[in-house]
Amino acid sequence: METRCPFGVSAFTFAPLMSMEDPEKQRLLESAMLMFQRYGLKSVTMSDIARELGISKKTVYKYVANKEELINGCCAFSLEDVHQKLAFLQERAVNAIDELFYVDGFVREKLEKHLHIMEFQLERHFPEAHRQLTTKRQELILDFQRKNLRRGIDEEIYRSDIDIEIVAQLYYSKIHSLLTQSSHNPVIPNLKELLGQALVYHIHGIASPKGISYLHERMNDSTAQS
Repeated sequence: METRCPFGVSAFTFAPLMSMEDPEKQRLLESAMLMFQRYGLKSVTMSDIARELGISKKTVYKYVANKEELINGCCAFSLEDVHQKLAFLQERAVNAIDELFYVDGFVREKLEKHLHIMEFQLERHFPEAHRQLTTKRQELILDFQRKNLRRGIDEEIYRSDIDIEIVAQLYYSKIHSLLTQSSHNPVIPNLKELLGQALVYHIHGIASPKGISYLHERMNDSTAQS
């Protein structure tokens, strides 16, 4: 039987954090995330986090039973942050192709900040949390890509005959491969060009003539502005 912690996560399952009703919980997670990114998962202690927040260690333990639960909470918080940003980018984009370019920029920003290095530490020292993170992130990316494909088909900028499930899996494989590669290589040579070419290749494979025309217009506009 699972024992759920006050953050709405357990040692085995990341529950959605759609609302963070207690500001102190959010502050704890945000501070812990920053410290883990800066100093590493193994180096940061519960005492370090309490000291950073200016609270007692007893207060930290009011919300989590141990460091593993705190890391699970940070993973769930991170996933919810990605979910919200994807939703924002979907609303901002004028069409499905625009949406892909926005998400490509978001992924590149994550990789350039070397946040993926923490994932390597998570895989090494907290394998169950890493497994859950990978599973939930896969669900999130696949859901995004399915919606993007349906949107593009409705807008007639993607071909109507594409296999949504297969293309979504291919898209996820690209993201997963980059994350895996980058977790073992702090610097990926020509990252911007690599992601850019992979995105153009992906769009060419699914776009209708109308979509190809929009893609070329968008790329020409970007070149003119650079």
